[in-house]
Amino acid sequence: MSRRKKIISSIIVILCMPVLLVADDSCLIVKIIDECAINRFAKLDDDEVAWRCSGAIYYQSLTSGEIINLSDGISGFHGIPCISDGQVAWRVWDGAERTYIYFWDGNETKIVADFPAGDFPMPWGYPPSYHSVDVSLDHGHIAYAGWDGSDYEIFLFDGENVHRITDNSRDDYEPQLCSGQIAWTADMGEGEDIFFWNGNSIQNVSNRPNSTDQDPHLMNGTIAWCGWNSETGSDIYYWGGQTTTVISLPGNDYEPQIDNSGTFVTWDNKWSDQYDVYVWDRQNIITLASSPDYTEISPFANLGKIIFSKHNGSGYDIYLAEFKSQADFDGDGDVDGSDLAVFAEDFGRTDCDIGPECEGDFDDDNDMDGSDLALFATDFGRTRCTTWEY
Repeated sequence: MSRRKKIISSIIVILCMPVLLVADDSCLIVKIIDECAINRFAKLDDDEVAWRCSGAIYYQSLTSGEIINLSDGISGFHGIPCISDGQVAWRVWDGAERTYIYFWDGNETKIVADFPAGDFPMPWGYPPSYHSVDVSLDHGHIAYAGWDGSDYEIFLFDGENVHRITDNSRDDYEPQLCSGQIAWTADMGEGEDIFFWNGNSIQNVSNRPNSTDQDPHLMNGTIAWCGWNSETGSDIYYWGGQTTTVISLPGNDYEPQIDNSGTFVTWDNKWSDQYDVYVWDRQNIITLASSPDYTEISPFANLGKIIFSKHNGSGYDIYLAEFKSQADFDGDGDVDGSDLAVFAEDFGRTDCDIGPECEGDFDDDNDMDGSDLALFATDFGRTRCTTWEY
């Protein structure tokens, strides 16, 4: 066995030892946006954010700090935006009879679809849902619910042309687009179900007759949604492609979002007239954001980060919870085997001050020894924030 393999094997043994108490000081939580009085419905894509800013649609680069009012000069009611690859899409109701789908490609804004507003109450389309007629954007493609003259159907704009995905006599709405697949809510007459189009065929993935399932979020072939349960209220349902897991807390659970790493689901829970934000890591339910006096709501996950709105007493600001660790050598938002390989490469060195840089010399004492290993072990296996403090 090579020296490197022996070191990795020894380190793995140490990493697998039980840890009695680990302080979570690798979770950076900051207020990032207070541009308007009411900052809500933020969506995150890497270091770019789109959100609804007191009724307008704004974009911000968290790297450069650039802020753009994308809806400047566009009259009407602006819905909830989506962002992907530095591009933004959103819905605009003209205040009368028509709905428009706007698309900003990073430079210019254009209308990619327009149609009659339909029967859902405007401006939000609620009931059935505050998200019922908003769009979903993924790599330049847009899914939306459009009125066909008798009901709402699901449509897909592929960057050039519009394709009709559903064609039936019921309302289909709340589309979610990811990698050429779409999930949505369908009104079944007696209840609502979650449907999934894999690019070729359509299936009912919730299939709970006479029950209410709505507000889906699709990520890489998995779907989370909120479903009504007569005993517990609204719970989170997670479909992994074959089986469904129910995630339940006291109160009502809403707005689930799956991180694109696939490692966790986040949502908001309403209990006693207040909303808090939670995370399910496929094993445990963790409180991410909760304060005794104010609401935290509308979380969205991207690359292990979670963005959400918090009430400030008179309006809403936007916060970002982000996992940061010196041990995340490859910068992919976790500390895993690839980072262990980098650490093992230099473990045992005593010449970090004169030789090549030692990336794992966390205590800056010019060597890589047990104290550095202890710090590495603290974050090994971590993919996200696990505690929250204001």
